[in-house]
Amino acid sequence: RNAERLPKRPAYSLWHGGKWQSHSWQHYALQVAQASKALATLGLGKADVAAIQGKNGSAWVIFALGCMARGGAAAGIYRNSSANRICSALSSKSLALLA
Repeated sequence: RNAERLPKRPAYSLWHGGKWQSHSWQHYALQVAQASKALATLGLGKADVAAIQGKNGSAWVIFALGCMARGGAAAGIYRNSSANRICSALSSKSLALLA
């Protein structure tokens, strides 16, 4: 909704090259749509789960929102995740993708 109402307004900012770089809601929505399309190409369907391994950041959030846009869900696996958490995420009956 913000991409429609506030397309040019900053959605998030990243520290890059010694300065903050803002990204608009319009750009954010495009990134999520691209992620959703890529996940569809990889076979992620409605109600499927994609496990995400990586550090927190904009790419992680865009990937998770791309999963939700497909009607699926994202399960986070972090560097400090316990072995039990990792096994739980990877053994989900709905797990369709590991990224």
